Amino acid sequence: MTNRISIVVVICLLLFSCQPDRPVGTADVGQTAPDFKLRNLNGSQISLSSFKGKVVLLEFWATWCPPCRTSVPDLNELQRKFVGKDFKLLTISVDDGRNVSDKLVEFNTDYGVIYSVLIDDDLTSRLYGITSIPVIFLLDKDHNIVKKYTGYSPGLTDEISQHIEELL
Repeated sequence: MTNRISIVVVICLLLFSCQPDRPVGTADVGQTAPDFKLRNLNGSQISLSSFKGKVVLLEFWATWCPPCRTSVPDLNELQRKFVGKDFKLLTISVDDGRNVSDKLVEFNTDYGVIYSVLIDDDLTSRLYGITSIPVIFLLDKDHNIVKKYTGYSPGLTDEISQHIEELL
């Protein structure tokens, strides 16, 4: 009987530790943002480290997320406001399934997205401990996380804009 219990415990531990939905990290204020290398919609590899020396706004989102869709005009406005400055707006889509790139290109066209959209490789969202969306990280020029916003509400980008200006 003890052997059966031991076997069941081991199987449960193995199943629990191998679940892909479990975060493998957490990214929080005061920490250095984990580096990543992800594909953009043109298929090019983009890394966070290539924007060292720039303030980075990093959003995890999906096309099916209503608050994420609502935030697009505000993110477009941030992109316009800080163009030509030491600032980069990167978004990471956690959409999955077949033809994600095609779905994102269509979404960008329909919603008029003017900022960089990257495609999550599942590992990056896990490194950042993403369990809900949208989540927005504001990184200083050394890519330390200075702010983390979970969820979205109108007016949030006014606060974000002010923090960006302070970091520039």
